[in-house]
Amino acid sequence: IHKGGKDSKGEVPPEEGEKLFTQVREAIGNATTLENLSQVLSTNRELVGGLSTDLRSDLNKIATSRKKELRT
Repeated sequence: IHKGGKDSKGEVPPEEGEKLFTQVREAIGNATTLENLSQVLSTNRELVGGLSTDLRSDLNKIATSRKKELRT
């Protein structure tokens, strides 16, 4: 049971977070189909969960934008 306070849900150190962010951003950009994009997001979901809120938000925006591109 959650007792309140800050969740530390496997947070990664900032320098590792930036590296992971870059890798996932590139993988999102390299996705050529919606299915491939979905696989990239699914594969990296747990790792991305350890990123800072700002980096997770940025990746979400990048993924949403890429999804729109692939739909056209």
